[in-house]
Amino acid sequence: MKYLFIFFYIYNACSFHIINNLALKPIQKLNVTIIGASISGLSTGIALSKNGFNVNIYDKAHKIRPSGSAIGFFNNGRESLKKISSSALKDINQNTLHKTRNIIYDINNNLIKIENNEFDLTSYLCIQKALLKQIPSNMIHLNHTFTNYSIDSNTQNINVVFKDKNINTDILIGADGIKSRVRDCLFGIKNIYYYDKSIFRGIVKKENVANKDLLLRLETDSISWIEEKAGNLFTWREIGGKYMSFTGTKMYNNNRIKKYSKKAEIKGIFYDYPLIVNDIISEVDDNAIHISGINDINMCDTWHKNNVMLIGDAAHAMTPGLGMGANVAFEDVAELMHYLKPDKSSITENINKWETSRKERVKEIHSVSREKTIDNNKNRNINNKHYRKFLDNVVKYRPP
Repeated sequence: MKYLFIFFYIYNACSFHIINNLALKPIQKLNVTIIGASISGLSTGIALSKNGFNVNIYDKAHKIRPSGSAIGFFNNGRESLKKISSSALKDINQNTLHKTRNIIYDINNNLIKIENNEFDLTSYLCIQKALLKQIPSNMIHLNHTFTNYSIDSNTQNINVVFKDKNINTDILIGADGIKSRVRDCLFGIKNIYYYDKSIFRGIVKKENVANKDLLLRLETDSISWIEEKAGNLFTWREIGGKYMSFTGTKMYNNNRIKKYSKKAEIKGIFYDYPLIVNDIISEVDDNAIHISGINDINMCDTWHKNNVMLIGDAAHAMTPGLGMGANVAFEDVAELMHYLKPDKSSITENINKWETSRKERVKEIHSVSREKTIDNNKNRNINNKHYRKFLDNVVKYRPP
């Protein structure tokens, strides 16, 4: 009996010591480093933080600048974001407008037709704000330019090289857009395809529009002016969040665009449009105007190598032909959230499962988006029914 007592005493003491030591040593989280504070970068940060990873997002920008691009917000994007962050979805839904018609004029202001086209519209700015609300400020690190990475063959740790410092991480994710530096390091420099067309976008708070006549009917309607020449148009609409936005496209060499005044440049480009277009451009501050080429890349054959991967535009930048870019990015993130768990032994395997799950769907959307952009450049009156039928099927997607 005496020896039995001594045995239990020693057993309990050892158990207490082991449990106490475990309590004092917290489980080390796996580190994820994301390059790019884009929509895909921010939403990936939210998703993987929820999955138990230690996440840090790096961006070369000195500050996160608001962007006013109008974005179609479809059910596939909405259902994906619900999985990532229901709070962010709620904020975006409150800043989304349901559009029902597009009223189309020629550049002499003659009515051509009224299209019944229902979809939800928000802005990059509203999405950006909603995602940032879900991210602690110490997760985002600005003014750090990514240059390269290397992998330790023994530990598989990734050494991430910035211009000003190096860090170690377990997973490196390139969410740095169509000109992705992470993609260049993975697979070499990839050609960006330009479609001989530029896109001009601007945003202004509805309350700051001085000419109130410009606001008539625009809560549910969009107004467009199109030229005889295919691919050229200018659209003005309300986009949610109490903002107004214009979007212009023009068969125009983006390299010719001067930098002294974007507003003056756009007025010159659309000089032969009705005077109301000039008035609309005048309402928008030069700093709230974004000019870029319409372009894409051939979708990458693979989106990862070991524990380094691409997501969103870095992997499959597509034209705005279908308005699917942000929605597909949310799909990417929702599925990554499903597959990628904080188990170091299965990271590469699970990234591969995620990529396999995504690629065929994204490839089809990417291809049809490119097809519609080329079609728009050639034909003033394209068969929108064909593309709407395709979109009707695309938006039925639900994440796993």
